Amino acid sequence: GTEPEPEGEEGDFCFVCKDGGHLRLCDYRNCNKAYHPNCVEKDDDFLNSDEDFICGWHTCCICKGRSYYRCLCCPVKSVCCDCRREIDFVQVGRRQTKGLCANCLRLAIMIENNIQVDSDGERVDFSDRSTVEFLFKEYWEIINKKESLTLDNLQEAYGSLNDGPNHMSDSENSPKVKDSSDDDFLGNIDGGDDEPICPSNLNGTSNKVKPFLKQAKSKKNVYVGWGSKELIGFLESIGKDTSKSLDQFGAAEVVKEYIRQKGLLQKDKKKHVICDERLKQLFRKSNIKYNKIYSLLERHIAANDTSEDETFASSEDNSDSCMKKRTRTMTSEFTTSKGISERNKRCFASLVCDNIKLIYLRKSLVMDLLKQPEAFENKVIGCFVRVKNDPKDYSYHKPKALYQLGQVTGIRKSSEEYKVKDMSTNMLLCVSSCWSEVKISMLSEEDLGEDECEDFRLFVQKENSKRLTVAELEEKARSVHRDIVTHWIDKELKRLDKLIELANEKGWRCEKYEYIDKRQLLRSPSERQRLLEEVPRVIPDLEDNKDTKLLVAASEMSFQMNTATLEGISQVVLRQQVNTYFV
Repeated sequence: GTEPEPEGEEGDFCFVCKDGGHLRLCDYRNCNKAYHPNCVEKDDDFLNSDEDFICGWHTCCICKGRSYYRCLCCPVKSVCCDCRREIDFVQVGRRQTKGLCANCLRLAIMIENNIQVDSDGERVDFSDRSTVEFLFKEYWEIINKKESLTLDNLQEAYGSLNDGPNHMSDSENSPKVKDSSDDDFLGNIDGGDDEPICPSNLNGTSNKVKPFLKQAKSKKNVYVGWGSKELIGFLESIGKDTSKSLDQFGAAEVVKEYIRQKGLLQKDKKKHVICDERLKQLFRKSNIKYNKIYSLLERHIAANDTSEDETFASSEDNSDSCMKKRTRTMTSEFTTSKGISERNKRCFASLVCDNIKLIYLRKSLVMDLLKQPEAFENKVIGCFVRVKNDPKDYSYHKPKALYQLGQVTGIRKSSEEYKVKDMSTNMLLCVSSCWSEVKISMLSEEDLGEDECEDFRLFVQKENSKRLTVAELEEKARSVHRDIVTHWIDKELKRLDKLIELANEKGWRCEKYEYIDKRQLLRSPSERQRLLEEVPRVIPDLEDNKDTKLLVAASEMSFQMNTATLEGISQVVLRQQVNTYFV
C-alpha cells in the first residue's frame, strides 16, 4: 500500500485560497489539508469545534460519493472511479490517485516555464502578492518539493489532457481493489493505506467486483458483538460486563458516569470534557462536548448500522453487479434519523442547537407563512424565533445580547396593522422569553448561535418552563419541515448566486466551479425531493430521563400559569394545543 503522507508545510496554508492564518486541519486519516473557516463556509467557532470535519478533497465533485482521484492543488476537482471522465483531470508523477485538474496544471506549467502568458494568451502575474496566482505559486513550490514533478512530467500530462476524454492511465495500471471503511473519515489512527475504495478498473466494472462488494460491505464497520471494537474495549478497560448489550442511551450513561467519576469536565467550561487515554481511544479526540456524547456513540452501536451508505443490487437480466454510491450532498442543517427507541421518545428533547434548528423560524419564513392564514397559527406556535431586545424593556430578565431566543406560545391580533417590509399585518407573537407581544418585524433573519441556545436552556431551567419530549419535538418538526427546507433551498440558491458573482470578480476559479456545482445540485428535482423527504432527527436529553413524567406534569402547569400571566389571564389566547407543543 501507499505510505501515509508526512506532515509538511502545506498544512500552514489554506488549501482553498493558499493563504496563511488561523486554519483547521481536515480530520480524514493522514490528510494534512488546512482551511480557513470562511473558505469552507463556516464561522469562527469551526476552528475549535469538536465535530468531525472532512474536507471536500475526499468527496467526488460529481456524485458526492467518496473520491479516488484528487487534484494536488485544489479541493474542488476530486472524483470517484465512475465519474473520472466527467472532468478535465490528469494523473501526474508516481502517485496513481493524485493528479492535477486542467486549471492547476495550466498554472503549474507556467510557473515551471517561468512565463506570464499561457497558450490561450491569458496573462497571469505570479509576482504580485495581492493575487491568487502568487499564493498558488508559493503553494505549488511546497507541493512539488514532495512530488518532484519536472516540466517534462507536466507537459506530458498536458498532452494527455488534450488527447481525449480519458485522461487516466492505461487499464494495466488501474487501481487495485481494496477495502476501506468509514473509520477513515473519523481520523483513524491505525496504520494502513489512505486511499479509498475503487471497485472498478478504468475500462469498466471488473468481473471480480461482485464477491468483493460483499466483502467490503461486511467489513464496513468493525463490531465485536453488539458494539464497536473501540466501545467494547473502553467498557472492558473500566471493568464493565460486555456480555450484556447496551443501546445508545445506556452506553452514553456509562460514559457520562465515567467522566463524572474521573472529574474530566473542564473547570471553566462545564460542558466540555478533557479526554483521558481511554476516551481518546473511543472518540479519537482530545476534547469533546458533554452534550454530544450521545450522538458521538451512534456509530459505535451495531444496531444503528443500517448500511445505508452503500447498497448493492443485482439484476436477473444482467449478471454484472452494480454498486450505488452514497449520495453525499452539501452540508446542511437537515439530518436523517436512524430511529429512536420508544424509551428515548419519552425523554425530554435536549435544548441543544441541533434540536432547536429543527423548528427555528427566520423572519422571512414567518412572513411566508403569513400567506397561509389557515395554517399560520398551528405552524408558528411551538417554533423558536430570535427576537430583537427592546432597550426600553427593564424587566428582571435583562438581555445579554442584541437578540434572544424564545419559543412562540401564542398568536394575538393587534387593533392596528404594522409594516413588515412590503407587507402589512396585525399579527403579534407571544414568545416565552419576552414579557410583551412581539411584532414580526422584530424577528431575526440570522442563524442560531450555541451561546444563545445555552442561555435559553438556563432560562427554561430557571423559569421551570414546559419541556418538549422527543416525540413531541419530532411531531412539531415534521409539521414545519417542508416549509423550513423549501425556504432554506431558496435562500441558499440566492447566496450561491452572490458567491459565484464574487468569485468571477476576484478570479477565484476553483471556488467558482465549486459554487456552480453546488447550485446545480441544489436546483435538481431529485436533490430537492431528497431534502424534503428527510426525517428530522431529535437528540434526547439523557440527564433528565429518570424524572421525565414528573417534570412534564409540573412544567405543563407552570407553562399554563406563565402564559396566562403574559396575556393578562386571557382564556381566549391560552389554547389547548399550545400545551401539546410548547417548551
